[in-house]
Amino acid sequence: AKFLAANGKRELILVSQEATLYGYDLPQRPHVVDLLEALSEIDGIEWLRLMYLYPGKLDDRLIEYMCADNKTLPYFDLPLQHVNTKLLAKMRRQVDKPTIEALLRQIRAAGTKTALRTTFIVGFPGESDEHFEELKAFVATWRFDRMGVFPYSAEEGTPAASMDGQIPEDVKQARCDELMALQQEIALETNAAMVGRTLEVLVDETRDDGVAVARSWADCPEIDQEVLIRGEKLEVGRFYPVRVEAVEGYDLIASQAGEGR
Repeated sequence: AKFLAANGKRELILVSQEATLYGYDLPQRPHVVDLLEALSEIDGIEWLRLMYLYPGKLDDRLIEYMCADNKTLPYFDLPLQHVNTKLLAKMRRQVDKPTIEALLRQIRAAGTKTALRTTFIVGFPGESDEHFEELKAFVATWRFDRMGVFPYSAEEGTPAASMDGQIPEDVKQARCDELMALQQEIALETNAAMVGRTLEVLVDETRDDGVAVARSWADCPEIDQEVLIRGEKLEVGRFYPVRVEAVEGYDLIASQAGEGR
């Protein structure tokens, strides 16, 4: 991490199979917050982003720390997979719908600035039309800031591949498209509310057409939306204040609103 900071990196993204389990196999059993506190001491690093926070292991200490005013972003990447309790059990997830809803309420209440990101799987064996409608209603209610949807894919040798109630491929894809269409409506409404506002972004690249590609704190590179800044000579790896001028699909169109740092 110190090497990356010394070479100009401003953001560290911590990726693991389950970030909340950090320290379970170490002698002193450190908490992931201990790691974040240590990383926050590194000069030059300004954003710390945690990925893959499984809801069954996300505790009060981590939620409170992520929502405090520090380098760790209040970006909650929760791979929920589904919301129907029976399907969650078949998926071997260690949570049920009431637990998920209580966690989401806790996160939203913990800080004035949070970003909820999740992924869902549709078409898991046994998913009925009623289960899918329940998932759609859940998405419409919680209005996630960022969301991905994937059709279930049977992997040879896995328990789910031999379960009864396999869903036809066309049904899986139709459900995936329908849920993503709902999320697109939510994203467009959220982005439209950003027009006219000023926010700070980190520039990831500058294109040959003169457009700078940047992100806000609520966006992870490669998987979330971008902020496109046209006609400005901005430097990669620097933060800039920008004013949102328009919405283009999932992305924001902005203009520079001040000096970079």
